[in-house]
Amino acid sequence: MKNPETVLHDIEERSKSEYLPILGRSKGKLIEKLVRERQPCTALEVGVLVGYSSILIARNLGDGCKLVGLELSADLAKRCQENVAAAGLSAKVTMLQGDARELIPALPGPIDFVLLDAEKTQNLNYLKKLEPKLAPGAIIVANNAGLMAARMASYLDYVRTDKKYRSSVEVFGDDAIEVSLFVG
Repeated sequence: MKNPETVLHDIEERSKSEYLPILGRSKGKLIEKLVRERQPCTALEVGVLVGYSSILIARNLGDGCKLVGLELSADLAKRCQENVAAAGLSAKVTMLQGDARELIPALPGPIDFVLLDAEKTQNLNYLKKLEPKLAPGAIIVANNAGLMAARMASYLDYVRTDKKYRSSVEVFGDDAIEVSLFVG
């Protein structure tokens, strides 16, 4: 077992040679800040890739709190589990492999924190399936709201105009993260 920081560094190094679009340090700091401030007990990550953001979220969860990760690719789900285990965080993370649109309805609620980082054109579908499970005050974070804004336009329009949400955008160079508070 390694220190989570060492595992994150290893993933960052591998991401360069493997061209993996991990969240990265700048966005990662925002995710960690949100988790520390909001102290969610049940967090959900849709699209885990190799577990970089899973580690960031899990290491900031309180005792007895859990992260559920959903990943379509069996290979990526396995790599995520391996990295989470190497960081010593397996007790806080449950990995489910499959299509998030099919897995979300079976998840228990309430869910306090969500990171959407899978197929951008499906963000609104994911959110609509999640809404009955969201706790009042839940935070929903959507990655790539800058680079892929066109692909997630329906999602961005929804969280920015629907009265159930209060949204803001955090810009990171040419990309952004949309942070939405679910007010119910």
